[in-house]
Amino acid sequence: SYYRLKQTDFDGKETHHGVVTIKINGKPGFKLCVFPSPSNGENIQLNVSGCENNEEVLIVVEDMAGRNAYSKVFLCRENNNLFALDPHNRIPPGMYVITGSSRNEIHNQRILIR
Repeated sequence: SYYRLKQTDFDGKETHHGVVTIKINGKPGFKLCVFPSPSNGENIQLNVSGCENNEEVLIVVEDMAGRNAYSKVFLCRENNNLFALDPHNRIPPGMYVITGSSRNEIHNQRILIR
């Protein structure tokens, strides 16, 4: 898949970015697992596997309308890639799509926060 971003600022100025190639679920070893789901919003964990040591993984949490509720870049380690999602419980209850992207790979998972 290919995508190209167009950014529109509040003043109406548009910026076009270059085309990027994406392999969706392309590398069988790369995996994103979010648990528990459903959740009460506390102790939500992310387990990222199949990434290289010191590789950055961007995690974005969006509600079903596409609004960003949380985002953070995590750094993969060789043996421990378990991260706390929203440790301060700032994500309100609702259904969300969690997207993990690393290099040219994107993985999505849904989560329900009660």
